[in-house]
Formats: sequence, C-alpha cells, structure tokens
Amino acid sequence: MRASTPWLEVPPVVGTATEFVLDSGFDDDLAADTRQLRSRGWQLHPIGVRPLKLADGSTISYRLFGTSISWFGAVREVTVTDKTSGDPLLGYGLLRGTRVRFGAEIVEIEVDPR
Repeated sequence: MRASTPWLEVPPVVGTATEFVLDSGFDDDLAADTRQLRSRGWQLHPIGVRPLKLADGSTISYRLFGTSISWFGAVREVTVTDKTSGDPLLGYGLLRGTRVRFGAEIVEIEVDPR
C-alpha cells in the first residue's frame, strides 16, 4: 500500500481490512453493520441514537457507536453509524482535512492527508 492510500486499522486488529464505499453525501465518519464489524474484532461502545432525515422527507433513527482507528498512522476517535443493509460507508466526517482525487481511468482512490 502506498502512504496516500486510505487505510483503516482498528486496534488491536492491526492489518485487518474492511472495505468502505466513499460517500461524500454522508456527513459522519463511518456507517456499517456493527455486528459485522464486531465479528472482525472492532471494539465498539454505544454513544447514543440520532434521527436522520431521508431524501423522501421521512425520519429514521440510527444507533451510534464510538471506536478508535488508525488513520494515516495516527489514532483517531470516530463515530460509527449502525446500518444493517448495504455497503459500509466512509463519510465526509473522516475525509475532512484531506484531498480526494479520482478519475474515470483510475481504479483506486487516493486520499492525501493535509
């Protein structure tokens, strides 16, 4: 892996990869099925519930969890929104302060820390 490739390491499961879909419309850090993350060794602690307004105007509530990850070599506390379907999401909250570049010809996405 190149130093500019985003890589989440979750102590104490260093080297365990979980793929996330980059979602610039998601304002928080991460969203995933927390049962799957726990099965991979993630240590999650509950921090609350948040109502979310959907594009159709309806409101649903999601459980929120906290955890520590290694992000560009530094330990960072992040919020994980529990979702039971779909791909895990990496949101703008975690990307804030980085520059994301990608193109139609490029298969991988680079996230450069600033």
